[in-house]
Amino acid sequence: MHDVGLTAAPALSAADQAVKYLLDRIQFDADLRYLMLDTEAFALLCRAEAERRGESGEVVQERRSKSLIPKHHDSVPRLVRLRALVEWIDEHQPLVMVQARQETKGD
Repeated sequence: MHDVGLTAAPALSAADQAVKYLLDRIQFDADLRYLMLDTEAFALLCRAEAERRGESGEVVQERRSKSLIPKHHDSVPRLVRLRALVEWIDEHQPLVMVQARQETKGD
């Protein structure tokens, strides 16, 4: 016998599954988190989940803003690391950057 129909909650619609998936990813993925937190898109996702769950948007937004990235994972977004690397290169290797720019202009 299969456990068909033994779920306590009705199945989520495709739209609700998409909202939940994105909100889950924002909590666990440092790169997506960096791009999405404090945006209108994040607020709308939280509002959609709040309406589905019968909660206030503020409560959902506060809960979904909390990072669930495991401590042993790197929580610094790659974009932040790349920006720091480019800044370091600009500060420490100005001649290399000038030469590289000149070489690419000649192509």
